[in-house]
Amino acid sequence: MLGECVPWRQFVGQQAEGGRAASVKPAAAEMDIAGLRLSHKSVKFIGVEPGELHQATITLQNISGTSKLVHIRPAKHKVFHIIVENPKDKIATGVQISAIIQYSTEKREDAKDECIITSDEDFITIPLFAFVSACDLSIDPEVDFGTLVANSSVHCMEVNVPNHGTLPGQFLIMYKGNLPFLIITPRSGIVLPYRQQLVKVELCTVQPMVLDETFLVKLDNAEDATLRIKANIVQPFLELHDFSGQKIECIQFGGAYYGTSKQDQVILYNNSPEAINWLSVMEDNAIGSEVGTELSLSTDAVLANREAYDPKPSAFASALIACQPCQGILNPYRETILTLCFSPKEICPTKFHRKKDQVPKYRDYALYVRFEVVGSCNGFMQKSSTGSHERKDQPQVELALTGTGFPVSLKISPEPEFDFKECLLGERIHVRTTFQNTTPLLPLLFQFYKIAHFQVTPAKGKIEPGQSRDIVICFAAHQLGTFKVNQVVEFFGLVMLPDAPITLKMQSFHQMQISLIGVCKSILKKLIPQIIPAITKEPGMLAQETTDQTIKYNDSDSATVLNGHESMVDRQNTSESLETNALVSISDGRSGSIRPCHRNEKSMREKKPDIYVDPEYTYNDDQVAAMKAHKQYYEDYIQRLRVRRLQKLDRREFEKFNNAIDIGLRPAEGLHSPFPEVRPYISKKRPSKPCVSYLSPRMHKLAIQTTIPIERPELACRDGSSMGTSDHFPKQARDGLNAVPSSLQEEKDCNLILTSQQLHKISIGPTTINFGTVCVYSTSKQNLNIVNNLPIHILIEVTTNYPELRESSPLSQVIPPMSAAYLPIIFESTLEGIFQKSIAYTINNNHTGHVLILADVVCVALELSSNELVLTPNYGLLAESGFRTTVRLYNRRNYPAQFSWSPILSDEGIAFFIRPDGGIVDAFNDLECEVVWHASYFSPKEGEFDLIVHHGNQIRLKCIAKLGYVNIRFAESRLLFKSTPWNLVTMKTAVLKNYGQYHAYFKVKNVHPVPGMTVTPAYGTLPIGGHVCFKIYFHPTTVFRFDTRIKLVVRNSNLLKLRVGGSVIRPMAEIDVKCFVFHGVYCGSTSMIPFTLMNLTESQIKLEFDLSKYKDFSLTFEASADASQDLLNPQFYSVALRGKESIKCELLFRPTDVASYNFNIPVIINGGTSPSPSPSSVPPDPYDEISIGSVDLLCVATPSRRVQATALSPPLEVSTTKVDFSLLPGYNDLGSIAADPFVKKVEIQNISNKEVKWMLDLNSQENSALEDGTFRIFNYNGSLKPGERHCITVGFCPRCPGKYMTEIPMFINEDRSIPYRIITLTGVIHMPKLFIDPPFVILNPVPLGTETSATVQISCLDYLSDCTLKTETPEVETEEGTWIKPLSCQFPEGSSLPLQSETIKSITCFIIFSSVRPISVSAHVTFIDQDKKRFKLPVSASADSCLLTTYRYIALHSADQHIVLKTANNSSKYESIGKVVLQPYYTPAVSSHSTSTITKFSPSTSFFEDSVSGTCESGDSKGEKKESESEADALGRRHNLGELLFSAGNIAEDIFCEKVRTVVQTWFTLFGCSDGMNPVSIPESLRSTKQIGRDTNTIYDILHYLSGTWLPGFTGKQPLLSDPMERLLQLQWQYSTLLTFLRAQGACLANVNPEFLLEPEEFKQWNQLQNCSQNIESAEIFSLSDDVFESISKRAWTDVLLQIYKVFVLSQLTVKDINGIFCKEKCLENVPRINAEPRSSNIYSTGELVLLTWLNHNYETMRNVVWECCQKGAVPPTRWIINFDLDLLDGLVLAAVVAAYCPQLIVTHFENMYTSPAAPEQCLHNSLVILNAFNAIGLDFDIQATDISDPNPITMLILCVYLYQRLPNYRPKITVEFTGALHATVVKQIRLQNPFMKRIVYFATIVGKEATDFSLPNGNEVIIPERSHVDIIVEFRSRFLNTEEALLVFVSRLRKGIAATTTTFLLISQINSINPTTTFKCESPCYEQKKMQLNITNPLNRKGDFRVILMEAQKSIFETEDFKCIAALLDKVKMQSHKTNIMYW
Repeated sequence: MLGECVPWRQFVGQQAEGGRAASVKPAAAEMDIAGLRLSHKSVKFIGVEPGELHQATITLQNISGTSKLVHIRPAKHKVFHIIVENPKDKIATGVQISAIIQYSTEKREDAKDECIITSDEDFITIPLFAFVSACDLSIDPEVDFGTLVANSSVHCMEVNVPNHGTLPGQFLIMYKGNLPFLIITPRSGIVLPYRQQLVKVELCTVQPMVLDETFLVKLDNAEDATLRIKANIVQPFLELHDFSGQKIECIQFGGAYYGTSKQDQVILYNNSPEAINWLSVMEDNAIGSEVGTELSLSTDAVLANREAYDPKPSAFASALIACQPCQGILNPYRETILTLCFSPKEICPTKFHRKKDQVPKYRDYALYVRFEVVGSCNGFMQKSSTGSHERKDQPQVELALTGTGFPVSLKISPEPEFDFKECLLGERIHVRTTFQNTTPLLPLLFQFYKIAHFQVTPAKGKIEPGQSRDIVICFAAHQLGTFKVNQVVEFFGLVMLPDAPITLKMQSFHQMQISLIGVCKSILKKLIPQIIPAITKEPGMLAQETTDQTIKYNDSDSATVLNGHESMVDRQNTSESLETNALVSISDGRSGSIRPCHRNEKSMREKKPDIYVDPEYTYNDDQVAAMKAHKQYYEDYIQRLRVRRLQKLDRREFEKFNNAIDIGLRPAEGLHSPFPEVRPYISKKRPSKPCVSYLSPRMHKLAIQTTIPIERPELACRDGSSMGTSDHFPKQARDGLNAVPSSLQEEKDCNLILTSQQLHKISIGPTTINFGTVCVYSTSKQNLNIVNNLPIHILIEVTTNYPELRESSPLSQVIPPMSAAYLPIIFESTLEGIFQKSIAYTINNNHTGHVLILADVVCVALELSSNELVLTPNYGLLAESGFRTTVRLYNRRNYPAQFSWSPILSDEGIAFFIRPDGGIVDAFNDLECEVVWHASYFSPKEGEFDLIVHHGNQIRLKCIAKLGYVNIRFAESRLLFKSTPWNLVTMKTAVLKNYGQYHAYFKVKNVHPVPGMTVTPAYGTLPIGGHVCFKIYFHPTTVFRFDTRIKLVVRNSNLLKLRVGGSVIRPMAEIDVKCFVFHGVYCGSTSMIPFTLMNLTESQIKLEFDLSKYKDFSLTFEASADASQDLLNPQFYSVALRGKESIKCELLFRPTDVASYNFNIPVIINGGTSPSPSPSSVPPDPYDEISIGSVDLLCVATPSRRVQATALSPPLEVSTTKVDFSLLPGYNDLGSIAADPFVKKVEIQNISNKEVKWMLDLNSQENSALEDGTFRIFNYNGSLKPGERHCITVGFCPRCPGKYMTEIPMFINEDRSIPYRIITLTGVIHMPKLFIDPPFVILNPVPLGTETSATVQISCLDYLSDCTLKTETPEVETEEGTWIKPLSCQFPEGSSLPLQSETIKSITCFIIFSSVRPISVSAHVTFIDQDKKRFKLPVSASADSCLLTTYRYIALHSADQHIVLKTANNSSKYESIGKVVLQPYYTPAVSSHSTSTITKFSPSTSFFEDSVSGTCESGDSKGEKKESESEADALGRRHNLGELLFSAGNIAEDIFCEKVRTVVQTWFTLFGCSDGMNPVSIPESLRSTKQIGRDTNTIYDILHYLSGTWLPGFTGKQPLLSDPMERLLQLQWQYSTLLTFLRAQGACLANVNPEFLLEPEEFKQWNQLQNCSQNIESAEIFSLSDDVFESISKRAWTDVLLQIYKVFVLSQLTVKDINGIFCKEKCLENVPRINAEPRSSNIYSTGELVLLTWLNHNYETMRNVVWECCQKGAVPPTRWIINFDLDLLDGLVLAAVVAAYCPQLIVTHFENMYTSPAAPEQCLHNSLVILNAFNAIGLDFDIQATDISDPNPITMLILCVYLYQRLPNYRPKITVEFTGALHATVVKQIRLQNPFMKRIVYFATIVGKEATDFSLPNGNEVIIPERSHVDIIVEFRSRFLNTEEALLVFVSRLRKGIAATTTTFLLISQINSINPTTTFKCESPCYEQKKMQLNITNPLNRKGDFRVILMEAQKSIFETEDFKCIAALLDKVKMQSHKTNIMYW
């Protein structure tokens, strides 16, 4: 077939009619085949979707020369439809036909078909394709970076990911390796259709490597592809070759004379793809280098000969080698020839050798020259551990140079002094001498100087090594005289020229002198006279003078040092001066004169020789003057021109700057930049010349004046004095530096182009700034250090365009000469990921370098100290406190982390709690969190929390609680229900006690052990030493016997069982009256029949009488009977009878209508038949031990009796049976009956048809009101006929005011058995009285000198005139015996109340209390009216200087009053003594002496006592009570004790008091009893009257333990009386005695009444008892609800316990305990001392002031010690601790106090505290640290962390007292020293003696930083039997050389035994020997490196860095005893490394 399929990506869609775009081939891609031209090779539909129609049009054209029959066939597949009209005939040439191809489908799938075209006999196929919508992703397969140089630069390339599809596609680049220097961004993404995504590949060339990595690329809808990244990163590499191309490592120069030079050449090759700026460096301190060492001597000899002050020979290394060129630029793969010159220098022999014969014959040199690349990756110098500086990973090549320096060794024989004796003028004397060259290797070239009169033959020559040569010296004098001269011998060699360092020239390098002496005498003995010329002293034959002057020849050695600067060697390298004694003629200017050959020679005479001058040829005076004038003229002319020129320059410059901005002044003229203070530097070498200089016009003048001379090439020196490090300079130049050059000199310097050698002296680095792991949005700073060792300024500019570095500033600085500075680089990123960028810096805008910035940007994250916490019981914590531990959150990153805890709730719930539940952990810090498990039986033991870091990580914390084994049992093993009544609830009590050391958590397994029995509580907690009372209720409905077990399931213990047995009996009762018969009772009358109700069984029964159907009948029972009447149904009576009990009863019949009754009394025994109890929800136990006898279901017979009664019609009608008299005051003074109010009448009428006789029985009973005439009755008997009426007159005439009442029976028809009616007479004469609201006042205690007040309202009742009041306050005796009046009264609105006033209803009175002495008052304030009548108001108030008394006042006034320290000068040795007082905050509107009342938080109450005598009272008290109530209601006031004693809505005060109650309850639970923990619950356990057992402690046992004595009348545990009333009176007496005893000891308990200490039921009985008393109003006061009484009782018992603590615990702190504190510590002289004398404070007692002084002392002395090395802040400042809440909330004071007694906790605990906490969670962190410290040393005080961070003053006061008493025991009295070898185990024994008769149980623990090295192999629990001893074994295993210290603490914790004091021992280690673990032997030739392997083992349980320290000593360090020096050295190494060191010996 014909046709072709083209890839569909090449087609472009084309819109066709009636359909979507079809992908067809464009016209350019037409195909000619078989004479037809087709428009498409193939047809493809791309991006098709179901239900869409796509179409495309194809054309066919006949291009052949003949007609063709063309036919297009239909497609085979139904989805393709071809629309075409095939021609029937052939088509002519040029004719074309078209066809439409359509595609439509209902399925989403690709389709394929073909279109077949027939042309005559040919077949042409056009493929048809349809592709659904899809993405088509691809990626470039390879990225090749090529060859790169490792210069810290970042190279970037892009990879294209195109999408040719119609749908978006996602790609993902994956790589499992770790390539931090290769960053691909993005690694994933979505590419839109017909778009492309560029992926950036960044490669940082940090280190040389060959990179060839393959990345896996996942593409949607395509197979996985790969991305290959290739790069060849090479180091700038230099190589040294010889001329043969071989690598060379060493050049051997051989031997050379000192002062000569030898040369050699090498080739330096750049084997890298980048140009290299290189530099040659001489390593002065290279390892293995030798500079002038005499190898023939031993090392000890060399060191012994060298003195300490001599410089090291290595200091002269740089002067020995010269290199040409020494710096330059090498292009890639290029080479250059280097010439090296070796010039040995002679060191002064006398410097190191005292004798001349000790001078070495030669010296050997081994030097090293490095060729470095300038500007390399790690070019910044860093200080190594040895103190030297090095460049790490510097691209370099090293060349070793060896050579030997020889001195000129010439042996002259004979001696080098030749005496020629005397000779005549013209004669010659010859002397032969021999010169021997003793140098073994080098020849010697010599030459003699020519001097007069002497001649040497040969004058020059060469002496071979070891050879000799004869020299002839001839003396031939040319004048007379004695000649003494030094003949100079010069030795020649190749010497390096100063101006051309590499050029060698043969010249003299050494000189020697030979002393020549000769005398020339004249032949003639007489002198011949001659003509003496004009010049005197002309030389001639008569010159006989001699001279001994020395002719000095300077060293003509022109060899200079190659490094171009003068050093010590240069100054010492000159030859010694030559001394001559020569006869020299006087110079006369003639040619025949003998002149010295050197200009520095002196003549024989000091006087300048005279010179002859010819006057004909000299200038005269006029000529000389004319010459001077002419010269002066030209000088003046030139000066004028110069001044004119300078003026023009100045004018131009002025015009240039004469503008509004510069105003004619040159900018910065005369201003100099601040120059840093640097070490004085004097450079003796010439300044360096820059290669190229660009000068601005304004600098041209300065450039001319300061030209830089030419400097020869030199080797850079590598020694300590020229290192480019910042510590080379004493102070960095940071402040005042300019960002741009500001002066002319700076501009000139900063425009210089520096040479490589100059760049070498500039250190910029580090070149890789690694910020490490940083957090998003955090700011990190690091410095780019710059060290400028050049004598010129340099300009450093950093260029960066990265937003992460935008905060860096400044980015350019001008660095002064010889200075160091830095540029701050600040990094802040907003995106996570690896940041790896390179920033560029330039030096003087020319020299470029790169700095690599690395950072790993991550989110904030926290770490947990442990992912799994195990909570165990904490001894000393109450059951309510639960299990507690801490987990630490570490923030190891540089950004604060905000976190929150989220619990993971399971099906069982969660019982764990974490606080704080959220907060912030600062960067590089940690925070403690407390985990609490609220224990109960149902609490799940496991729980999980998620630590959620906001915008950070998430960690899960698992918490597990592990319970301790408990020991609990029932007090009695069996519980018996004997004779249980049927169908009644019987309650028994079973006591469960805890005898173990852990709290117990239980649940009753069978709550219903038998039918009808219920056990409560069903579950609960049993604290240590406590008990639980199980109430077992039994309600049987059948009669049976049983024996069963109550099963108790205890967590972490065995099943506990209690045997329960008993029986149920039938109830039986009897009534002794067989039938009740009432015969003829008149309506309105009452008839009574008595009877006895008896219980015939031994069990209790309950009888119920239901007379609701018989309203005329009622029952009464005797007073002692347990009977009750239903309030809703008064006719329903119930009575309970104990076993065999009988009671007297009465059946009353009071008919209201005429009727007849005959019925049985409805009686129910024990509730009758009752339904069975509902089935228990607990499934039955198959192993339940229950035995039930026969069950009898019966109907109980009731003692019902027949009642028969008849009600008769009444014969008489009485108008009223109650007569009331109410008279005003004063009526009794009339004395007779005068008006109606005194007389009332009662009318009677006979309504029957018979005559009726009636009578009032006035003598029926004793009635004082009738006998004394108070009531008078007239006509009290008679008879009435039918219808007749009669009036009975009743008179009321009392003798005194009061209330009277009497009852008089009426009988008719002489029937005296039953009264017909009872007439009640009541009379009242009202008495004037005061109604005081409230009726009593109880003021809360206040501080001394503080006023408190209460407001009372006084209402006047029954007064006939205005009421005027006066007051009378009592006097109270103080403790000193003085009498004061602390109470006063004020009437703010006046003390009078008008009678008829309508506005004033009462008198307002203020009861004010204030005292400056401690006092507790319970007295009466008396109000006196105008009639002298007295009314008393009970008032209770207290004033005390103790927080335990005035805590409620503190709670209320915490916002408006504060505690201050008032200081005043004192004449004592202390500068100031302060008084701590409580005073109000100063406010301008309030006077400073005003005081506030406490009525706001505690409305004061009063107590009213009736002043009427009891003799005038009579009548019914109940009626009077109702009358009083009506009076109170009429006044509109009803006092409520709950409202009076408690503030309404004061939540803060309630919280404060609740905290006080909690801490008091905790202290008395832990320390209130002698036998350990005894649970105390306020008020339940204190007021309980049930004795659980002998081991149950009561309040009296607690008081006896604390005070040491019993209460008066107490001898121990006394049982209470069985009778309820007698027991109530007994309790009231005991509590009264308790309060009286405490008040006698100094307790302030005026606000506590004995009744407040009773139980609620007993309090109700007490009220009932008071109702029966004559004190009517007192009974009204205590009508309280149960909840109000419970609050009052809690408050009363809390005050009682606080006062017990105050008088028996706090009072033990006396002033003598702290008298010596300030005497011992001189550092506390400036701290004000708190006056601890009694009554020196109005708020604190002596004990509290002692505590404050103690706290201040310990804090001030320990704060610098504890937090000297704190990582969470600086040392906290001095503070005055004057309160117990605010000054202690940060925990620092408590930590300092504990550290003063136990300093071992400083490192382990207290150094981890925040010294300046700024958040609540930080204060909580400090509190948790303190609690952990408490737990570590056994301070078992149950206090929570929030009690410290949110302190309550009472809580903190009690805690401080506890610490004050316990901490002194932690000071060790005995030190135990462990001495032994390193890594050895040392065992010591400590003996503990028990002198008591009871055993002692100790818990031992070891605390301290090194506590883990000490151990107790026998465990931590130590039991010491009575009067015995125990030896404790303590082991120590040393790990380090330094002295280790720990504290061994023995704490008495267990309940059994006695409570012993804490004992501590100080454990100290001392290492006296070291036994090496392994010995390594190493042997190696001198100066040859040898490697050996040292195996390091990590003995720790965590990874760490190690360090090997090599120590050199003359003898083995394992035998020395001076280990302290070694330990100090190791400690120094640790401090330097700041890492975990693993020492291995």
